[in-house]
Amino acid sequence: MGTTSTKTDALVAWIGRLPAWIFVAGSLPVLVGTSILMGQLAALIGVPDDYVNPMEAHIGRGVLLPAFFALVVAPLEETLLFQLCTKRILGRLGYPSLYVYLVVSAALFALSHEPHPLHAMNVFGQGLLLALGFAARDYPGGHPFLLTAAAHSLRNALSTTLIYLYPL
Repeated sequence: MGTTSTKTDALVAWIGRLPAWIFVAGSLPVLVGTSILMGQLAALIGVPDDYVNPMEAHIGRGVLLPAFFALVVAPLEETLLFQLCTKRILGRLGYPSLYVYLVVSAALFALSHEPHPLHAMNVFGQGLLLALGFAARDYPGGHPFLLTAAAHSLRNALSTTLIYLYPL
C-alpha cells in the first residue's frame, strides 16, 4: 500500500498523460456539479442567495460585460495568480511540494471569492481540481496555463448560462 504522496504523484502523472480536452471535459461536470449541490445545500440551511450566486447581482445589468469578465478575464487572471504565480513563487521559496502547492493555490482561490464558508468550501474544492490540472500539465509543451484557463472558462460559461436562464 503506497503513501498518500505516492498516490497523489501517480494521479498527477496520470492526468498529465491525458489529452487536454479529456481533462477539460471531465472536470466540467465536477466543477459545475459541486456548485449545484452546494447551492441546494445552501438553500436547505437558509444561506442568503447573494452569498451562493454572486453573478445574481449582475442580472438586469446586461449580459455582455459580466459574461466577458466571467468567461475571459476571471479565468485568465485567476489562472495567472492562483496557479502559475503560486506554483512558481512557492518553488522559488523552496516549497516544491505538490501538497503545499495544491493547498495554497486552492486556499488563495477560495479566499478571493465570496466570504460565506459554504461557498468558500465549494470554491476550495474547485481550486484543488484546477491546481491539480495545472500541476499535471506543468512540463515543457504541456500548456498548463491554457488547460486550466480553458477548464475554468467553460465552468464559468455553464454556470453563467444556468444563472441567467434559471435565476433563483
